[in-house]
Amino acid sequence: MIEIEGDSMEPYYWEGCKLRCKEVPSEDWPYLNSGVYAVVYGSFFVIKRVKTSPVKGKLTLHSDNIEMGGSIEIPLSKVRKIWQAIRIVDAPAR
Repeated sequence: MIEIEGDSMEPYYWEGCKLRCKEVPSEDWPYLNSGVYAVVYGSFFVIKRVKTSPVKGKLTLHSDNIEMGGSIEIPLSKVRKIWQAIRIVDAPAR
């Protein structure tokens, strides 16, 4: 289980949400479907939305929070782990 910290994925995933995730094998990274993923790259651990499969070896990660977030493009070669979010299993009341 992975817990959301911060507000970059608001309004759908807010701080304190706990997500059940499954690991994505590295051989499947070039074929990711759209969805929410936890990604480790370099020294970063982020939870972001993937809208399209990687293009030319680069993965674009998007924040859901249009006011606070943005997008970042990272080379797949820098990615160390990816987990796909399956469902929210617990969340604080809002």
